[in-house]
Amino acid sequence: MADTGDKIEVRNVNGPNHVTRVDRAKYDAIDACAARRAPPCPLSRPD
Repeated sequence: MADTGDKIEVRNVNGPNHVTRVDRAKYDAIDACAARRAPPCPLSRPD
């Protein structure tokens, strides 16, 4: 994975004022993987 220098800010839920800058491509890859493995949210199911 090439480093393009494209960064995004990620906030920490445990420390609201803590912001970290991370590589966008790596963050998007991890986010997509986590979304595939997470169980569906019971609040988002249609009735």
